[in-house]
Amino acid sequence: LAPDRRRAWDAGTGNGQAARMLARHFDQIFASDPSAGQLAHASSHPRVTYAVEPAEQCSLGDGSCDLVLAATALHWFKHEQFFHEARRVLRPGGLLAAIGYDWFYVDPEVDSL
Repeated sequence: LAPDRRRAWDAGTGNGQAARMLARHFDQIFASDPSAGQLAHASSHPRVTYAVEPAEQCSLGDGSCDLVLAATALHWFKHEQFFHEARRVLRPGGLLAAIGYDWFYVDPEVDSL
């Protein structure tokens, strides 16, 4: 759904699991996390660049990404600041995706919705 496949930003990448999956589809992945300890567990990949920085203060340039991804990380972010950064770095028509790795359950009534 992204308008192009030049660059994606994996915000809150943790150990880089989602970033490496994105590398199958995008030319460049910028994967950031505020925890150097988390990034120490990330595996290298030729298309992935890791950076220690918070999602609310991204070093990427304006309009430089086709996709901004928060993979099981959005709940950690200061939402207003992160959404501002996502809008800033996305190219026109760029996609913001917040995903989880598993289905979430609340109770049968809510889950049915």
